[in-house]
Amino acid sequence: MFLSNKQIFKLLSPFVFIAFVFYFQDTITSMMFGYLPAYKERVHNILENQMQKYLRIERDIKPYILIMKKVNSRENFIKWAVDKVLYAKIAKVQSSTLFEKKIMSEKKSEKLWVLQAVFPNQKIAILNSKIVHLGSKIEGAVVKKIENDKVLLKTLEGLKWIKLFR
Repeated sequence: MFLSNKQIFKLLSPFVFIAFVFYFQDTITSMMFGYLPAYKERVHNILENQMQKYLRIERDIKPYILIMKKVNSRENFIKWAVDKVLYAKIAKVQSSTLFEKKIMSEKKSEKLWVLQAVFPNQKIAILNSKIVHLGSKIEGAVVKKIENDKVLLKTLEGLKWIKLFR
């Protein structure tokens, strides 16, 4: 089976056209800007919309970054406090009486809740490095109320307020 020159041309013409457009795409685009002002305006609008989306994302992420920096600094403070204060108290208790040891063991069994950030308008908080909202369950407790500087939890022991700054 042989193909005529006309059939070969029809077969190869799309590939030649695509190669031509690919090679001269910058020239074609600049010509379209000159001859078709509507195309130029459309491209400008598309770029403007993309820039607005980027700026909106950048604006929205800045408060999140600041919040995470505050959370990290609070976590570092908590680690320092636990290392310097809590373990120092445990060392003193080890040399005390049996009754004091029993009280200390009861305190150890209590859950340590750390409130790191509160967003009362959105009813969201960061508790034990987890984002929670009203009704969220976290480590066996349920978030019942979120206020400006504290969160109310319902635990197995009962209701308990966790304050932002102790």
